[in-house]
Amino acid sequence: MKHEELKGLGLSDEQVDRVMGIHGTDVNDLKGQVSQLTTERDALKQRATDSDKQLNELKAAHKDDKDFQAEIDKLKADNKAKDDEASKQLKETKLNYQTELALVKAGALNTKAASALIDKDKLSLDEKGNVTG
Repeated sequence: MKHEELKGLGLSDEQVDRVMGIHGTDVNDLKGQVSQLTTERDALKQRATDSDKQLNELKAAHKDDKDFQAEIDKLKADNKAKDDEASKQLKETKLNYQTELALVKAGALNTKAASALIDKDKLSLDEKGNVTG
């Protein structure tokens, strides 16, 4: 959908701006959902690949019970760290999406430029998923 197409339908500049704002909100909402799902999918794929690799290495390296238990403890710690990193990435993706959506709703014409001016370290999501800060 382009401004020229809407003007060609006989809409005024104000009407075109309103339609584009509504359309932008819908598009950004869908982009955010795709981004979030892609991040989740990629994290899960990587986790499955890493787990399979670790199990194969564990089978090959199994010597006695002490070595086995130490290796299991190491793998548990590594998997926890990976889970924490995946959660952090997902939270960051959600925050970026919600920030961009808030900018669109506030009427920002260039969300990338406006986003660059925001100190993202001070932003967070509340329980409802709204940006605060």
